Amino acid sequence: MKRVLCLLLTLVSLFAFTAAQATATVMPYWVKQALTLPGGVELVESGAFDGVEAQYLVIPQNIEKICAGAFPGTTYPQKIAVCSSIVILEDLCFGTGGGTREIWGYAGSTAQTYASRFDFVFRKLDSIDVLLSEINAQVTKRPRVAYVHGKTDCVGFVRTCYSRALSINLPDRCERMYKLNVYSPSLHPVKITSYTALQPGDIICWTNDSYREAHQANPTANPLVCTHVGIYIGSGVPERDGYRKYYSTGVFAESSQGFGYYRFNIIPFNNPSDYYRRNFLCAWRILS
Repeated sequence: MKRVLCLLLTLVSLFAFTAAQATATVMPYWVKQALTLPGGVELVESGAFDGVEAQYLVIPQNIEKICAGAFPGTTYPQKIAVCSSIVILEDLCFGTGGGTREIWGYAGSTAQTYASRFDFVFRKLDSIDVLLSEINAQVTKRPRVAYVHGKTDCVGFVRTCYSRALSINLPDRCERMYKLNVYSPSLHPVKITSYTALQPGDIICWTNDSYREAHQANPTANPLVCTHVGIYIGSGVPERDGYRKYYSTGVFAESSQGFGYYRFNIIPFNNPSDYYRRNFLCAWRILS
């Protein structure tokens, strides 16, 4: 059995995450900066990471066991992706989570059990959780950005999140996203016609008051036009600008213009003006 006795800090670059290693599962955005154990390694012994500092760590499928004390001292990765459901994780092999460190893995896996026992935040390695992680990164790290057509506007925000998280290419205009089944049939999009049926990851399309009122006055002469798009992220505790605000109802993420710049926002569907509910056109679901 091949073993890891010690990983030297000078060798970290040799274990950089590669696209080939990612094909087995859906991975969060941060793995591109992660230390990833090499193929062929099966056992990670105590003291293996002595002297190694890595904020992010990927445990590939070939790892069978990680022993207690693999991380001596107090230098622990903040985010760990465990790509095997059955890898043996000895007590305190990753230390304790303190309620803030994250372990990514599969539902029902040994990684989830470890996270529960040692106070880690557990996140699932599936398409929706990976997408939501990317949305959170976009919203919290770049709250104010200069306008760049197709990059930082609403369409660009949606396209960036889906592209970076899942390598899914979406149309580059609101109207084309509104007709996603026509412009991207290979994605097999499912149309959602009521905002009460939304699920996390759904791509939402809106019109505005002017187009809606004109359509209501004369539907034939004034077809509905999509003027805005966003991504539904469900209920939760989105983090923004260094503080947390709780929304008990569904929220969505979007990019909109104001005060000379674009801002990535998290907005509740039942906002006081009711603007987003009355101008809802439809949503598209491309993630199961």
